[in-house]
Amino acid sequence: MRGSEIRRERNREYFIKAARQVIEERGIKALNIRRVSELAGYSPASVYNYFGSMDGLIGAVKDSYAVDAMEYISARLTDSMTPLERLETSYRYFAEYFLDRPEIFKLIFMSGFGKGTDREAAPNFTEMAHQRMDLFHSVMKDLNVGEATLARVENILSSMLFGNLYFLSFGLTDIDRDTLLENVSGNVSFVMDILGGSE
Repeated sequence: MRGSEIRRERNREYFIKAARQVIEERGIKALNIRRVSELAGYSPASVYNYFGSMDGLIGAVKDSYAVDAMEYISARLTDSMTPLERLETSYRYFAEYFLDRPEIFKLIFMSGFGKGTDREAAPNFTEMAHQRMDLFHSVMKDLNVGEATLARVENILSSMLFGNLYFLSFGLTDIDRDTLLENVSGNVSFVMDILGGSE
């Protein structure tokens, strides 16, 4: 990487960190180009130079949270875990990460901000999806289940996960945080047990 590319990437990081600071301290509604530029130490026009638009900046911010979430989950996985235990743990701690950061959950998964971001501009979210599917493949290989079933099971479990997070984030359920986390990992185990013929 050339010096100019290193500087450009470093400067982009200043904006991303500034935007995250605004979101975490004041909420997404307080995010604007002027405030982010002041915190980053650059002119407002620089946002457009580095990200093309405010939407581009928010897409980069969302992708930076994907790195945090992956690190949070990875720190809780061990080599001694079976593929199923790793899958259950991944779902549980994905839920925990976003339960502890409800504004980030809403920004990433429920807002229109940064929606135009393509896969190349969001490599970390793409990597997160690949890691999840790799875990599914490991479990499914043990169960001798085909690709079509794998895709359906992943869709069911991910819908369950996001539905639970949505309902708790908006106060639409009386369930407490710990019960939700137990339900998420228990649901993964339950579905996999059925696939394996344990039920």
